Amino acid sequence: MAYQPDIAVTMTFFGSTSPKVPVFFTKETRTSFYYPHDLLGFYCVFFSADDRMAFPGETIVGWISFLEPDQQQEKIHEGLTFEFRAGRPVICEGTVIEVINPRLWAENREQDRV
Repeated sequence: MAYQPDIAVTMTFFGSTSPKVPVFFTKETRTSFYYPHDLLGFYCVFFSADDRMAFPGETIVGWISFLEPDQQQEKIHEGLTFEFRAGRPVICEGTVIEVINPRLWAENREQDRV
C-alpha cells in the first residue's frame, strides 16, 4: 500500500547495547507517534527512501503518514520533537523538518512549547 507523507522527519535510533542489533525496519513500518511526555500514541507509518534496518545511534531522514491525520490537525510544526516507543521504552527520538500536509500545521506554536 502506498502512503502519502504528512511530515518529513529526522530520527535518531536507540536500542540494545550492541550496535549490530537492528532496532527498526525503515520501509513502511507501522508504529506509534508520541509527543514528548505524552502517554497516548497515534498510529502512523514511517518510511524512508532506503529499504533496510536502522541500527542504534543511526540518524535517518524519512516520512511519516498518520493513519488518522484528523487527530493531528493544527498540532504539528517544524522543529517539533517526538518519540517512537516499543511499549514504554523509547526506541527513537525525532524532529519534524517539514510539514507536508497543510491541515496539520500548528498556527500557535508557542502553545506546543509549554
